[in-house]
Amino acid sequence: MSPEPTSTPAASPDTVTATGPTVVAGTDLPGALTAIRGELGDQHLPSLPLLPDRGPGADAVGRAATLLEDLPVEAGPHGWRVAARPGEDLRRSRSLLASDVNVLADLAGADQSPAARFGVSVLGPVTLATMIDLAGGQRVLGDHGARRDLVESLATGLATHLAALRTAVPGAAITLRIDEPALDAVLAGTVATASGFRTLRAVDRSEVRQTLQQTVEAARVAGADQVVIAVEPTALPLALAREIGADALALPATALSTAPDALGEYLDDGGALTAGLDPTGSDQRGTRGLREVSELAGQILDPWRRLGVSATRLSQLTVTVRTPAGALTGTRSPGGAPDAGRLPALLRRLVATADALETTARDA
Repeated sequence: MSPEPTSTPAASPDTVTATGPTVVAGTDLPGALTAIRGELGDQHLPSLPLLPDRGPGADAVGRAATLLEDLPVEAGPHGWRVAARPGEDLRRSRSLLASDVNVLADLAGADQSPAARFGVSVLGPVTLATMIDLAGGQRVLGDHGARRDLVESLATGLATHLAALRTAVPGAAITLRIDEPALDAVLAGTVATASGFRTLRAVDRSEVRQTLQQTVEAARVAGADQVVIAVEPTALPLALAREIGADALALPATALSTAPDALGEYLDDGGALTAGLDPTGSDQRGTRGLREVSELAGQILDPWRRLGVSATRLSQLTVTVRTPAGALTGTRSPGGAPDAGRLPALLRRLVATADALETTARDA
């Protein structure tokens, strides 16, 4: 059983922090939230995970589509698509979202030490436009007017969602993570059409920047205290992520080894980073298990040194579990995603890794 949260003061923004995984396997949301809150407490950043195994609307695409305001969608044979009017799929997805917020509120209400901070993630508008079809079958991404409508709709719906979260976790500072795994492909013009026989034209960088800025600004107006943008670690998306005014970047730790010099410059300038660690590995007998703290810390420290960044900058770091490939565009949890039963041990290892990195930062 996870220990009860303590009354330890919340972590300073200048302290290495641990946060929960974006995607959790299985269907036990109360169990997942209890583990996340119990293990992370006030010293770190508890969060609301996605549990896509519960069906349509619980996955990243479905959840973001559910947030769309005045732009009804429905679940089709090949994914979500724009609908003429709200139907049963959307009603079911909205009910699931409301239930999740209620579960969170019930657990928060029973908490003897209310969370000082809380995190939530959403699939960003650029990637969402690659995953939703218009009624005629083409991607929203391929229609300029449809892209504009989706951005405005998501911004409005996101504001409503954040307001509900602030009510569910009263007094907590909200961190919003915007996941944009398709950003690089959209800018490069390599997103496939719905048929898969050709690719969609690249979207201009200025439009993408405006799209992301609008989303970030809407989140701030709605009460998000920190906005994190998760992108691929190529030079152009990194530059865009900085231009839109996000408070932090999120990258897989494995990407740090091949990240462009721009990332080192960003970190040297005091930029904050959320790094997704690969928490499991195989021993000499092929048995998989949690990696040791020293190995997990090495996933950060080795590329950190290669980038030439001072160890004191580690204090701007948040560590989490790497989001598996396809986890944000699929309808089921990917292999390797932890379930509620495995979360406590995993989160304890993450916290220990954050503590080790914090010690390194202080000793630098």
